[in-house]
Amino acid sequence: MMQHTLLGGVNMVDVDPWGGNYTGTVVQHNIIAGGFATDTDSAFETKGSNLDDVIVKIGIAVGPRTWFGDRYGDNVSFSGTIRNNQFTGALGYGIAVTSARNFTIQGNTLTGNTSFLGARGPNCTDDEVVPNPAPWIVDAANTTQMDLQSDFQTITDNAGLGLTCILPPDGGDFWPYGGNPAQGNMTPPVPVPEPVASPSGGGGGGGLSGGAIAGIVLGVVFGVVALAIATWFIRRWALRRADARGRQVGSSGSLANKEGQR
Repeated sequence: MMQHTLLGGVNMVDVDPWGGNYTGTVVQHNIIAGGFATDTDSAFETKGSNLDDVIVKIGIAVGPRTWFGDRYGDNVSFSGTIRNNQFTGALGYGIAVTSARNFTIQGNTLTGNTSFLGARGPNCTDDEVVPNPAPWIVDAANTTQMDLQSDFQTITDNAGLGLTCILPPDGGDFWPYGGNPAQGNMTPPVPVPEPVASPSGGGGGGGLSGGAIAGIVLGVVFGVVALAIATWFIRRWALRRADARGRQVGSSGSLANKEGQR
């Protein structure tokens, strides 16, 4: 992402058409890349300028208030899962969570060179408190029943209203160069184990389902019937052939006797 600032990478913010219900929605294994420096890479610098001042304002946004402020009142996004995603480049916020309920957010990491930058823009309201750019932020005042990774930063009450109003700095060496830093500086992500579906039924282990067993039984029955029919046709053909040969031999003997009588 090099030429255009994005409001968000993945946005779980919509109230319509499902009332904010994200049940069964899993956002996982994505690499969300913000802006990178566009000037010449330097072996002695970690950051440079970006010609178009490009950032991703919010890598993953959760809750309608992150985008729309108080337009949707007390509506929330609920019951989604965000896990094992990676973030790199220049962003305003990696993951921002407001007005949400019952989300699981675990195992998300920063990779390569990253920067978090942005400040109040002209679209921010006068009384709006804009939180400082950071990897992971949550407004605890309007989020409940959340399962969050431990490094989330709690922001001031209602500070998460309309986070997309931030703007990147106008020039300056704030953008990371692309690529990964030295291996010694990398902290490999620790993935969150993905849930394994439990076998249906009560006490059984990994046995076959009733449908699978019924299918096997029907297959065996049809196979036996088909074999019996094939055997019957083969036997009938063999008997006919033997009968035909017997008649042919009888005819040959009669002709020989007639020739001898002459």
